[in-house]
Amino acid sequence: MEGTSLVSSEVINHLGIAVVLYLLVIIFSGLNFRFSVYFTIFVLLIYTIALLVAFIQITYHAEVSSLFRLSIDVLSAIGIVINVLAVVAAIKQRGHYISPRLRKK
Repeated sequence: MEGTSLVSSEVINHLGIAVVLYLLVIIFSGLNFRFSVYFTIFVLLIYTIALLVAFIQITYHAEVSSLFRLSIDVLSAIGIVINVLAVVAAIKQRGHYISPRLRKK
């Protein structure tokens, strides 16, 4: 069975991109930039799609043990639920960036 080593350049590149995206979200949110909410939603959408692809790949295309398949499916489902909850929280946070003049209307 072939797979990707955890120390391969592909894994390191993806991990580096993930860390940079999360750091940008933290920095932009900390500086109260208006677009930080939209950037957060964008990053969460990317990771939700990645979790969905992992779920589909393991469920339908991988030749692995049932226990491994079940564990990846459960972790992917938990990650998707957490990302959806985070998107809902980000949308609620968006209200803090709306101009006070617009809130009164």
